[in-house]
Amino acid sequence: MMEFCYNIHKIIRGIKGIIMAELVYTYIEKMDIGIKNSEIFFSEEHKFRMKEGTLFYVENKNRRFFGEKISNLSLIVGKNGVGKSSLLDLISFSNRNINLRRGGISYVNIFHIKDNIFFIEGSSSLINQINNLKSNEGLFMIIGNNKFVPYDNKVDIELQISLVRSSPSVNWFSRDIYRYFNSNKSPIVRNVKRVSSAENVFRFIVEAKNSNVTEKQIFLKVSQKQFYSTNSPAILDKIYGNNRITNIENELAEHLKRKLRLEEGENAVSFNSRTVQNYFFREHKEYFFIVQFLEKYLLYLIEFLEENGESRNKIYSIIKDQISHSEFIEINPTNLSYLLDKNYSEKFLIYKIDILKNIVNDLRDWSERIKYLEGKSSRDTPFIERDDLNTLISNFNNSWEYGYFRGSSCKIEVSSSSLKNKDINFNFIELLMVEFSDLFSVQFENLSDGEIVYFNTFSSIFMEIRKASKDGRDCVLVLDEPDLNLHPEWCRRFIDDCITLVNNYSAVNVQFIIATHSPYMISDVPKENVFSLEEKGKMVVIKRAEKTFAANIIDILSDTFFLDYSIGEFARKKILKRDKEIYQYIDDPVLKILIERSIEDSD
Repeated sequence: MMEFCYNIHKIIRGIKGIIMAELVYTYIEKMDIGIKNSEIFFSEEHKFRMKEGTLFYVENKNRRFFGEKISNLSLIVGKNGVGKSSLLDLISFSNRNINLRRGGISYVNIFHIKDNIFFIEGSSSLINQINNLKSNEGLFMIIGNNKFVPYDNKVDIELQISLVRSSPSVNWFSRDIYRYFNSNKSPIVRNVKRVSSAENVFRFIVEAKNSNVTEKQIFLKVSQKQFYSTNSPAILDKIYGNNRITNIENELAEHLKRKLRLEEGENAVSFNSRTVQNYFFREHKEYFFIVQFLEKYLLYLIEFLEENGESRNKIYSIIKDQISHSEFIEINPTNLSYLLDKNYSEKFLIYKIDILKNIVNDLRDWSERIKYLEGKSSRDTPFIERDDLNTLISNFNNSWEYGYFRGSSCKIEVSSSSLKNKDINFNFIELLMVEFSDLFSVQFENLSDGEIVYFNTFSSIFMEIRKASKDGRDCVLVLDEPDLNLHPEWCRRFIDDCITLVNNYSAVNVQFIIATHSPYMISDVPKENVFSLEEKGKMVVIKRAEKTFAANIIDILSDTFFLDYSIGEFARKKILKRDKEIYQYIDDPVLKILIERSIEDSD
């Protein structure tokens, strides 16, 4: 690679027409993790060098190694604690936020924006020291003799940088942590997020229908967290005014009597017994699911109010008042047999849902006027807002279209094959996961922890690509250790999956900068694109990896990850003991012979 001094016409001819925004160069004069006078080249098309306070533009051939839509893909590797995440912060945060987070940093980032326009940002003290750069705004264009001058015209935002931090454990009950940074003077918009958004995963599964990472059939299980207490049938009997079923022999079917396991001489049972309810309403699982939720919730409210000083009689009077103003169907021997009719039992449950909804709303409206709730926010109480309660009920009613109910749980299929031409209300799912996490458990049923992390990471990549494409901005995706908790096979496919995702769904150019520990990812990337951070005393040196693309995994580990030995430490210590019996356990044939000979020679 040779340095050239250009005149403006030649440079414009070489760059004009390339509409591709990307991070092209980072120079670190000093960084508190121990990096000094180091540079990283992130671009295949634009190269810069810093020498003795002068910035040079360096000629380089245009190469699209990873395809037409991916401007470049770079890896940052090294041992834990060496500073990979700090380096990603330097790339993805604005100068102001870097200085707020860390002291003693002096650096420069150069971005290609469009045509022959570049943007430089970083430490003002360092920028002002660059001999051939006179720019207050940071926008500049290349001219002859490697001098740079300010570009006066306003440049709209042209580039999106998204830092995505992975986590080995995914908290599905938290909102997606998402921060947005931008400056009026900057042509770059920055997004910083930690991947834990269930909605992103669902949208990815639904919308990325052709992606090779969405082949699996996936179910979401929604379970009710609250349980019926042992005395709940008696409480519900009192609330509804139901008479106990006394003529068991004549009124109940043999199958139901066997399930009840009645003791000898027992001649009455509550209609609100779980066994009785399951028998009569087993054909209407979605309505029965809602009834169970509302009943458990009502019992929970009653207990809450009693614990806060309200008398049970007062609470029951409010409930009775609601029931008295309705045409509630009391269960008695005359209409018990009617419930065996599917149409009648369905109407009974629908009406019961409406009654229960009105009861809990009445308790909520009354409770808001009592003294112990004064000055407390809605999050300090268990009372659900009317609109939210209606949303819960209506969405559970509609869930039968893409799921099925079993007892107090609901399974919703969220794989792309089942969702074709169907629409899941993602706001409803988020409502369950976030606002009502005390009432409902929401989990992927047939995904391992590793699969969840994999889908979580790729959904975030997908959403950032989609956002950039919608805004018409090229995108720099900065991924912080996306290989955490992933099976080696998924690591082996990771780079190819990223490329496939971009090729299938991106309408803009995408640049990847990835911090990783995976030798499989490194084997997919040319060594010019792999930067190793290595500790040398108190300093951290950035150097190019020696063995990467299609290299042997052991060679990659030994080179890039700075392993002291290529075998486990326990095995190494065993071998060093030169035990005569140890060689028979060695599975490497060459090493086995060498150790055996060594032991024989020592004898």
